[in-house]
Amino acid sequence: MHLCYFDENKHGPGNPYFFIGGLLIPDKKAIDFENTLGQIAFNFFGARSLSIANELHGKDLFHGKGNARERKLEDQSECFRMWQLLLRTIRFLCVWYV
Repeated sequence: MHLCYFDENKHGPGNPYFFIGGLLIPDKKAIDFENTLGQIAFNFFGARSLSIANELHGKDLFHGKGNARERKLEDQSECFRMWQLLLRTIRFLCVWYV
């Protein structure tokens, strides 16, 4: 069995393209995935639980905005590096845009 997660961007006048993507996680790796995700959140925010205050958004990390606004570039880079390692353990689904 696999667990699947889909997400989309905020489509609107300022963002005319609609993107949808997803992750496919084997159930045997779900606990490890959750633990690693919690560790990434802890390393970046000091808390393991994911909430609105400590959501990880690639766009914000990349541009130094949102939750990453006052973080050092080194912290942002390390967060991306940890995500890269995590995502190597799961399968990606295609990302489409319209």
